[in-house]
Amino acid sequence: MLLPRCPECKTDVTLAQLRASDAVRCSSLCRRAYHTSCVALPDDVLKLLLNPNILWQCDSCVVANDSHSKIDEFDEKLKALERLYQGLQNKFMEAFPPKDDALHQNVNPKPRLPRPTNVAAAPLSYAAAAATASAVVDPSNHALDMERGKFIQVRNKRRRNNNKPNKHVVGVAPNAEDLHVLPTKKFLHVGKFATDTEPNAVLKYVSTKLKVDASSLTCAKLVKKDVDVQTLKFVNFKLGIPDQLYDIVFKNDFWPNSVKVKRFIHRERATVVGDGILSNLPEPGPTSSSSQPSKNPWCSTPLASILLRDIVCKPFLICRSHFRNNIGSCLRFSLRSLHLLTLS
Repeated sequence: MLLPRCPECKTDVTLAQLRASDAVRCSSLCRRAYHTSCVALPDDVLKLLLNPNILWQCDSCVVANDSHSKIDEFDEKLKALERLYQGLQNKFMEAFPPKDDALHQNVNPKPRLPRPTNVAAAPLSYAAAAATASAVVDPSNHALDMERGKFIQVRNKRRRNNNKPNKHVVGVAPNAEDLHVLPTKKFLHVGKFATDTEPNAVLKYVSTKLKVDASSLTCAKLVKKDVDVQTLKFVNFKLGIPDQLYDIVFKNDFWPNSVKVKRFIHRERATVVGDGILSNLPEPGPTSSSSQPSKNPWCSTPLASILLRDIVCKPFLICRSHFRNNIGSCLRFSLRSLHLLTLS
């Protein structure tokens, strides 16, 4: 009978060799057979192996058993550590002071009233519900009639501040002969033209493309005051067109190459001019030669009155968007006004 080959010499091991003590089998899990010459077992060890109570294990099984024993030992230590941690946690919770909820308690000295909503109603049987069905009556206003004399009559309703914008209605009926109505217009910002371009040229181009009369269109050159057009690189125009032609004009294939068109936004003008100096102010008149002071030194001169009006009133007229974009000019305007008011 052949046994598994010897792992050392890769030759067969027979049962006769085991009986003759020429081979030995591992008593562990692998159950492999080895030649005694391959594992170098001396004769005295072979004599000891004749005793059935003495077992022999190969080197691989010895290492594996040692690893299993170490894992088991580590598992026992881990369980002991877990029990120790649980005991320390229990001692800590016992020594920890109770939660102080005095700040969350009700400071009202009056006893709390029992609320029926905190108590669940007992379930009602079908027989009891059927027996009390005739006792159900319609609710009456008797309690309301008894205390009607304590009511206060409200004569005027409280007005509510309605911030909704007013709705506009645009007529669609045919125009009458005796009413001359101006058509509704929309405005476009047309830019990047040469400085020698005139508004009439823009009107001629648009009216020719739309095949409408040029009088129904408006065009204005957007150039600041006291600015020489020759010093600019390009000019822009404000073009007004009828409402029904807006979608046709606001297309890229309507305009020549490199022309930029966008919706024109009407912005409020600010009260600050230039670097913060007030414009169109009268010159201060000659002061009085009297040594007596004026009763109202703040408004003794026209210049002081105008400055006081501008300091108090005009800042409230500055639009929010302009103040956000020109906060430096607004601050310079206020400081310069206060300085002139002090000198006056």
